[in-house]
Amino acid sequence: MPQALFRTQRDCFIETTYMSQRLKTISASSGFLENCDVEFSPQLTCIIGARGTCKSTLIESIRFAFDCDPERVAVLTRSPSEPHDSSAQSGLLRATLGPGTVSCEVETLRPDGESTASLERELDSSPRIYRDGVQEIDESGLFDRIEIYSQGEMQRVADDSRLRLQLIDRAHRARLRQLNDQLSIIRRDLQSIGPEFLQLRHAIASRQAPLNQLIAHRQQLSELETSKPQLPAALQKEREQYEWRQQIFNYASSQASRFVQVRKAVDSWVTEAAALTEAGEFFKKLGMEPESDAIYAVLASVTQLVQAARGFQQETGATLDSELDALRRRLEALNGTYYQLRKEEEHVNAYLKEKDALARQILMLEKLLSEKNALEKKQQDLLVKRGTLRSTMAAIGDEVFQLRLAEVDRINSAFGTQVVLTISQGTRTGDYQHRLEDLLSGSRLRDQSEIAADIAGRIAPSELIDIVETGDAGRLAAQLNRDASQMTRCVSYLADSEGLYGLEGLLLEDELDVQLYIEGAPHRVDELSKGQKATALLPLILRDADYPLLFDQPEDDLDNRFIYDSLVQTIRALKLKRQLVFVTHNANIPVLGEAEKVIVMQMESPRKARAPESGTVDEMRAHILQLLEGGEEAFRLRQQKYGIRNS
Repeated sequence: MPQALFRTQRDCFIETTYMSQRLKTISASSGFLENCDVEFSPQLTCIIGARGTCKSTLIESIRFAFDCDPERVAVLTRSPSEPHDSSAQSGLLRATLGPGTVSCEVETLRPDGESTASLERELDSSPRIYRDGVQEIDESGLFDRIEIYSQGEMQRVADDSRLRLQLIDRAHRARLRQLNDQLSIIRRDLQSIGPEFLQLRHAIASRQAPLNQLIAHRQQLSELETSKPQLPAALQKEREQYEWRQQIFNYASSQASRFVQVRKAVDSWVTEAAALTEAGEFFKKLGMEPESDAIYAVLASVTQLVQAARGFQQETGATLDSELDALRRRLEALNGTYYQLRKEEEHVNAYLKEKDALARQILMLEKLLSEKNALEKKQQDLLVKRGTLRSTMAAIGDEVFQLRLAEVDRINSAFGTQVVLTISQGTRTGDYQHRLEDLLSGSRLRDQSEIAADIAGRIAPSELIDIVETGDAGRLAAQLNRDASQMTRCVSYLADSEGLYGLEGLLLEDELDVQLYIEGAPHRVDELSKGQKATALLPLILRDADYPLLFDQPEDDLDNRFIYDSLVQTIRALKLKRQLVFVTHNANIPVLGEAEKVIVMQMESPRKARAPESGTVDEMRAHILQLLEGGEEAFRLRQQKYGIRNS
């Protein structure tokens, strides 16, 4: 792609922070909406029509183009051959779009001026962005800058605590996405540390048992040397040469092992060279020259090192093992005189054999000790790295909570007489508890579910892992106020569980409580009726934002009195700050909400929508009366029945 299409992260942040976005048009090149090009008002657009006139199809096509809620898009585009539920929305777009393309024109307003982009998407493909006919990558988060609610969706949100929390997160989606991306990397790194740490611990333990003999062997050698016999001069000289040759071979073996380790490291660098090259090219396109230059410098060094390592192997024409074996045989051939002199001195030979055997044992154990020390150093480095990652993860959790808390305070300040929100940090432990129940399911512990619930409620995942690694069952028993022997069995069982480290990086989720004031008293959202739940959520949805809000038939979940008393008034104020698009069968929304544009959907045939009619409320008066009021005569008769007279 041309370099001009790439922007730095700083530029992206500025653009996302100060950019306003609105939806201009939608069209489709085939399918039910082929002849149904729609243009939206920058303020309030109301879409009306008889049932079955593709109003919801229009909204879901926009969702599809923006890839808003990928899970729902997957349902909308599901093939008839795929497993699916009985939902009327399943496969909707696959049936109504066919082989065509959905296109949405989007206008962005920034301090430096306006620009227009086109979003395009076909079935079984990803959405694309074009500016001036050139395809771009979505660096400014354009795909995310839209909010869409399908018919009846408020009930689903009201009943799902995670979806309610997402309403709070919408104000900070760009930053929260960055933080979640960081969390994904941290979680992956943390989960890789656990098994490696466990492997190191086993490796250290396997070396510790023989090392218990090292002190005894050293003491035995020291005692043996106090009774050292007098060696003849010739044997003493050969002995010194023998020991010198042994040192040469031991040093050569040590260096060969180190070289093998270095070569393995070099080989691992080679596997990362492609990723480094890709990163270097990307940074270069972004204009990040220092980062790109540094990567290319590293690549040059790695290339040199690899060539040198491979050149060594090609020039010798043999492996290190065979070279070492040849060296051993050459040195051993020089030891013949020494061995002969030892045989002639039988009283000395027994002493030297015992001493050499002890020396070999000590050398082997000292090598094990060196390996153990290196493993312990690596283990300690892992612990430090894990501690840093955990601290970073905790800091991210704190930042996420503070962003949410600020938004909750803002909503409470604006809508505190209608609803009150309360957010608690890290109190939703359901996922953690379920994972613990799965881990303990194979144990023979009693009250497994209760134990899992106790642990999830009182001990963080990282703390539990530390307890299990150190075998500190007493600490677990004290914190849970449970039987020590039972907790010992619990810790022992978890220590052998492969899934323990799957808990690492699990960040306990925040919990949002929503309460609606009814006759002056607050009621929790899970205690409310269907209509009351929707009423409680509206303040979280109808908020000022610099991107469009699309709503398909919000009146389905609301009573008419509330629509007039509250919803319409909110819409009239909000449309001055935010683009609104409502599909509705309620006349109060377009008429009393003073919609700038009313779009009338009609069908040309059972599988083809007619080109829509559109205009102001006054211009679409006849359609509004017919579609939303049952016709002018029905409206007049209701007035008479109610005894309402025009003044």
